[in-house]
Amino acid sequence: MKIQNLRILAAVIESRSVTAAAERLHLSQPAVSAGLRALEADVGHTLFDRRAGAHRIRPNAKALRLYDHAVDILRRCQMAKNSLAEAAEAVPRLRLGVLKTLPTDQVAEAADAIGRTISDHDLRVREGTEADLADWLTKGRIDVAWTTVDGVDGAVRDLWREPYVLCVSPQHRLAQSDRLTARVQDFADDRLILRGACELRAGTLQRAGLTLAAAARVDRDDLAMLLVARGIGVAIAPRSLATRGVVALSVTDLGLVRTIGLRWRQDLSDDLITELARCILGATGRTQPA
Repeated sequence: MKIQNLRILAAVIESRSVTAAAERLHLSQPAVSAGLRALEADVGHTLFDRRAGAHRIRPNAKALRLYDHAVDILRRCQMAKNSLAEAAEAVPRLRLGVLKTLPTDQVAEAADAIGRTISDHDLRVREGTEADLADWLTKGRIDVAWTTVDGVDGAVRDLWREPYVLCVSPQHRLAQSDRLTARVQDFADDRLILRGACELRAGTLQRAGLTLAAAARVDRDDLAMLLVARGIGVAIAPRSLATRGVVALSVTDLGLVRTIGLRWRQDLSDDLITELARCILGATGRTQPA
């Protein structure tokens, strides 16, 4: 089997169409279709249901089973390339993927600390969503992911847990109270700033009883907090994102938390991960996992 055809298989299954896979791989649609047919010939099985049309095909059980192997093979190929590239470099790279919903000042401080402390590595930082980081780590495009680790198995280290809080402006009626707590019903009439980068699963806020009308939908958390500070709306966000000019209130009946930690390539040393965790904890004002 050709590696390129396995790459095509993975792209088609992940993109759910030949057209999208072709765009992603920078190939023509006929080339993608030909790669799939060649792969089917190699394995001796039909892998896709083509009744929906040439450009939107459905993988069968055999295709999904082969997909798992393909992802592993592609990841190992990327790791082999990375290993050879690192061997040719005077200084090995440390590619750190960073969750985009972490506070920017803490990320910058941590990157500075890592660069100074782990000076025998060339640090490369790449920001992405929770899904991006998981995908890049699987495919060997990053070495370590500083991300959410709730319920994740494997090479994982928890760093801290933090609750989701209600962020309001200092002039908001709830901020005027001596209590820095609220219940969902207390802000049921407010409008919500929806954070496009939020890693909460779709429907989580609704299941928690939040059905607020949207005042704004933004991808940047710094913009979301500025809108909150101006009184445009309220936001549900991890406590660490509450910036100056924003009041963070604990929501006693919300109960949402996220666990931030590290995930990494299996071949990295424990000493490197320990040093990396120490740098991040120190830069974020934490001395040990919470």
